[in-house]
Amino acid sequence: MMSVRRSMGLLGIGLVGLVLLAAAAEARTNFDERGGLAIGIRGGGIVPIADADGVPGVHGGAFLRYGIVPRLQMELGAGYGRYTTEDLAWVDDPATPSPALAILDPTRTRNYGTDLSFVQLRFLVAPVTYERWAPYLYGGAGYTYFNIDQLTPRRGTFDGIGRTLGLPVGVGLRYELSERTGLEGSVGYTYTFSDRLDEKKAGDSKDVYVDMMLGLTYDLWLGAYGERVMPPPPVVVPEEVVDADGDGLTDQEERTKYFTNPLLADSDGDGLSDGEEVHVYRTDPNKADTDGGGVADGVEVGRGTNPLDPADDVEKPAVAPEKPIIRVVEYEFPTIYFPTGGHQLSAAETAKLDAAARVLADNPGVRLYVRGHADASGNADSNLQLSWRRAYAVKEYLAGKGVETWRLTAKAHGDTQPAATNATPEGRSKNRRTELEQIK
Repeated sequence: MMSVRRSMGLLGIGLVGLVLLAAAAEARTNFDERGGLAIGIRGGGIVPIADADGVPGVHGGAFLRYGIVPRLQMELGAGYGRYTTEDLAWVDDPATPSPALAILDPTRTRNYGTDLSFVQLRFLVAPVTYERWAPYLYGGAGYTYFNIDQLTPRRGTFDGIGRTLGLPVGVGLRYELSERTGLEGSVGYTYTFSDRLDEKKAGDSKDVYVDMMLGLTYDLWLGAYGERVMPPPPVVVPEEVVDADGDGLTDQEERTKYFTNPLLADSDGDGLSDGEEVHVYRTDPNKADTDGGGVADGVEVGRGTNPLDPADDVEKPAVAPEKPIIRVVEYEFPTIYFPTGGHQLSAAETAKLDAAARVLADNPGVRLYVRGHADASGNADSNLQLSWRRAYAVKEYLAGKGVETWRLTAKAHGDTQPAATNATPEGRSKNRRTELEQIK
């Protein structure tokens, strides 16, 4: 009775576990597209539910499986199992002549080991399917040869060898490890048409056993239902970077980090864009005079004083220079190139800027966009800051040559506007640049 309770309890635990695993899965699997031919092996434990007290044993085998239609498969398997039962020992009856009849000795017990060799035909049905999980039910019929190898035949006893039919039923769960390989677990119950698997015959009840198995399957041929397509890995879609006012800060940064106006490039009206204040000068984009010295940040930058030091401020209103008439000259302003990760100007590049400064001195109405760029070697934030530094390196050099800063408008584009491919060193060298473009 204890073995029956234990077996039924294990069967119940297995059923609950399979249901919970199946409920945790999502979407559909390709189990219902299978077809074809598969092989597999499995092994586990076997628990007898018989007339004598049973001890759990081992159980295993191999099988060949064929997909008849979607969600229905046929399986032919063979295997071996062994378990032990404990019962009263058979002894010779001293009251009978030789050969003596066998009788049970109520004072002695003995373990009887039963070897099972079987062939089974099963049908598997998957009522529902999931992305990688496929719970299924099975049922079928089989032929079993058994041998109680520790039973010594005596006159009047069973010789320990027999054959019987069996009806296996159970539940299982398959998990797709790869396109062709699967891991399976199952809990089964087999009813036999014999009452002698445990050497003891009691009444009309038949012997049954419960098995709990774990196995692997491999698809030799996927058949007419086609190749099974495993679910693709999740695609991470980056958040779209929007800078509506073109000030060098994304709208998300302006709303949640810097609390500036995402629709106004210069939120505090000090003459510097919000991006310039944050990335280049480290001033407050919401405060026109960051150091409180009385002069706006843009004016200090324009005249070369420190917008973070109030000691160099002059307490008087900034006077905007009189702007001459804007003109466009027939001259191709140079592109300035930089080393990897740097914003230093080489001698060859300063020579180009000297020539550009002479053109600007001869044409005081010409204004330029100073556009900084970077290659794609670093991350987007560092590339944006680096492009600011490159743009301002050129702007400050031209200012040092006498070009008014109001004529030079710096822009930073990071790695978003490559001039060549970033896949080669030569292409990346062409992307580390600052372009001078006339404002028309």
